[in-house]
Amino acid sequence: MTSKKMISATATLLLLLLSRGVVQSVPVVDPSFIADFDEEFLISLEDADSPVDIQFSPDFTLMMVPEKDGKLWIVENFDPVGGLVPSKTEALQMTKICTNVERGFGGTAFHPRFGVDNRWIYLYYTYDKNNDCNTSGSAKRGPVNRLSRFTLGENKIIDPSTEQVFFETPILPYGGHNSGQIRFGVDGYLYVSVGDGGGGISKENDAGVIYPQALDMLLGKIIRLTDTGGIPPTNPYTDPQTSARCSRDGWSGNPSINCQEIYSYGLRNPFRFALDVNAARQEGKTRLFINDVGRHTWESVHEGGDGFAGANYGYPDREGPCIKKEASNCAPDSRYLSPIHWYLHNDEEGGAITGNAFYPNDAGWPWDFQNSYLYADYALGGIYRVTRGSEGCPYPQCDPPISDYAPTAKVFSKLYKVTGMAFGPYMGGQALYVSTRGSDGLRGDKGIFRIKYSGPPIAPPPTVVPPLNTAVIGSTPAIASNIPATVTTEVDVTTNPETGSTTGVDIAYTPETATTEVNTAEDFTAPDDGDDWFLPPGGINFPGAGTSVNTNNGAAPTSPGTTESTVAVSQPSIPQAAPIEHNRIPKAFVSASTTLGFPPLFVRFDGTESYDPDGLDGPPLSYEWDLDGDGTVDATSPTPSFKYMKSGIYTAVLKVRDVKGAEGTTSIEITVENAPPRTRIIEPREDATFSVGDEIKLKGTAFDVEGGILPETSLT
Repeated sequence: MTSKKMISATATLLLLLLSRGVVQSVPVVDPSFIADFDEEFLISLEDADSPVDIQFSPDFTLMMVPEKDGKLWIVENFDPVGGLVPSKTEALQMTKICTNVERGFGGTAFHPRFGVDNRWIYLYYTYDKNNDCNTSGSAKRGPVNRLSRFTLGENKIIDPSTEQVFFETPILPYGGHNSGQIRFGVDGYLYVSVGDGGGGISKENDAGVIYPQALDMLLGKIIRLTDTGGIPPTNPYTDPQTSARCSRDGWSGNPSINCQEIYSYGLRNPFRFALDVNAARQEGKTRLFINDVGRHTWESVHEGGDGFAGANYGYPDREGPCIKKEASNCAPDSRYLSPIHWYLHNDEEGGAITGNAFYPNDAGWPWDFQNSYLYADYALGGIYRVTRGSEGCPYPQCDPPISDYAPTAKVFSKLYKVTGMAFGPYMGGQALYVSTRGSDGLRGDKGIFRIKYSGPPIAPPPTVVPPLNTAVIGSTPAIASNIPATVTTEVDVTTNPETGSTTGVDIAYTPETATTEVNTAEDFTAPDDGDDWFLPPGGINFPGAGTSVNTNNGAAPTSPGTTESTVAVSQPSIPQAAPIEHNRIPKAFVSASTTLGFPPLFVRFDGTESYDPDGLDGPPLSYEWDLDGDGTVDATSPTPSFKYMKSGIYTAVLKVRDVKGAEGTTSIEITVENAPPRTRIIEPREDATFSVGDEIKLKGTAFDVEGGILPETSLT
């Protein structure tokens, strides 16, 4: 695996996946990410132009990668812990599949109990149902999109005969907007995104309703099913009088009969959606962020999942926060649910929102990644990180409005043509795994990347001392605006009528309005006469605070009545953590004057872009070059040269080392072709003449730069 620097480049054309053709500018990675994150090229695929998604098995031992052309890969050993090297198995090659235009594999998913109760996987693909991959626009000709369940064998191979079809869409007259993201929610149900089938907004059902708004067909929708293909009872359209199953043909056959599979609708091309893993773990909630690729003006992120049954996202009447084709005139429409985030569809901000993932809050990255959402733009390139803030601007204060996420947006990576992303294991923590479908010549490669955190160790979150504190004795609060401070109040003391024992009161110390009990009734009588005592920090819910208590010179109350008690609220000294010693790995980068030619091939190498993230202005790095792959050091300067005398493929390796001994490596491949011999004709001479019947003597020599002078037997 070769470490890749996040370098500047010129973006090219988006040609296929989302039908764009505009030259785009290149996103600039936020400086805060450059030094602390590395991109690694993990693995290439057979047809590396077409990976469309990444999914991990529940136990994170398998990675499933579908390719657009119908090939499904199972990747193992992607976590390098223990020195493992990635390996891949071709699990399935679809045969009845259309792959023209945007068609092909759309998405995959493992069952949540895969490997425990079953070995089920779910695949979404364009099925050549009618032996016709037509794109003419006719609703009577063409393929369909299909969701099926398969069984993955222990040998990582899928038997095609295990396919169980869950649903098919109506015939697809155009080649675009297929979608196909598949995710299981916390509720155990299967969520699937289905695009509107492409072809603009001219497609209508028998009642004249545009496909994404038509509830009698499965196009432009989010579908929700059970893991066996059934209808969840809480789906919004299950009344037997007004609904029916649409799984066979993708529509009910009657515009007044709704499809029971539909969960929400009004989408154009919901290419990818992500499950909020933090909401799932902390709240037991299914929360989805749905990336809907725009047509005219906006790219959109919609919220879905729990609480969004029957939601109408508004397409084609709405796009982004506005009416269609508008970048202003964005008054909300109560019929439709507005997106939670959006950005302009242009050559400066992007043109096709694709892969996405929620950052898991336990992944071990810096604290400012907490509750972050990441998404990619296929046309412009780049992965973007956002978190919800309070700096947005609603309509009509702003027209167009600004989402609450927009002010926090930062470019995280320049990776190009990203189709999918997912967090997975890496060396005891987690990394972001990314599928990409190509390079613009300067950015990235085709296949699977891994973005890992390589910065300093993550310290605990900073201690926050509340600016306003309340000391509470019993039920009587008193305000202390500064600490240390002392508050005194009267409390009632009662006697238990059954035991005759004294019942004290709870003493609590809280920030602002949230009561946090730090002392109990029995502690009320604990101090010796005249002594103050200090409660341990473990009894307080926020770090660093302490409480001192004095009660009537320490005399315990012995009878009912009123007594006076004093609580001293103080801020004890907080031990300062020792500075964290860290030494980040230097970043090694190499370029070459040429990487291909005939021997003798002279190549100039340059490693001067390498740097130490801990000391950009500090001591220089040291360099070691193995330029011919024999394991020995050939040069130690930043810019060596080397002459390759024999044909072959050589891996030139650069190792850089900082003053503390940390090492970073990278490599570049040099291909030396087999050069033709250099020949010389000695006889006949150039000025020689001859007649018919003359005997001509032939004599020559040949020199091979790799083998020297060739023998006469090599001359013909």
